[in-house]
Amino acid sequence: MRIDLLNRANVDDHDQLGFVQRQARLLLDRFRGRVRTLKVRVADQNGPKGGCDQHCLVTVELFDGRTIRSAARAVAVAEAIDQALRKLVRLLAEQTRRGVSRRRGRNLRLQPA
Repeated sequence: MRIDLLNRANVDDHDQLGFVQRQARLLLDRFRGRVRTLKVRVADQNGPKGGCDQHCLVTVELFDGRTIRSAARAVAVAEAIDQALRKLVRLLAEQTRRGVSRRRGRNLRLQPA
C-alpha cells in the first residue's frame, strides 16, 4: 500500500507523515490486500485563526478500480486524520460485508428442477 500525504496545514510534514503511516497501517491492516494507494490531504481551512478548521480528506484506490473517500474536520490535525481514517475503515468494512452477502445470496438461490 502506497501512502501519499499532501499537507496544507501549519504542521511539520515529517512528524505528520509518520503519524499517518502508523495510523493507516494500524487501521487498514486487514484491508491491505485490497488497497492500492492511500492519499491523505490535510488543510487548515481558515489559517492561524484557530477553531475547528483542520480538514482531512482521505482517498483510497482499491485494486479492483474503485475509489472510496472519507473526510473529517477537527480542532487538531491528528484528530482530523484519525477520524477520517476510522470513517474510511467503516466504509471499507461495509462494502466488504455487502460484497460477501451478495455473493452468498447469489449462491443460495434455488435452481429450478
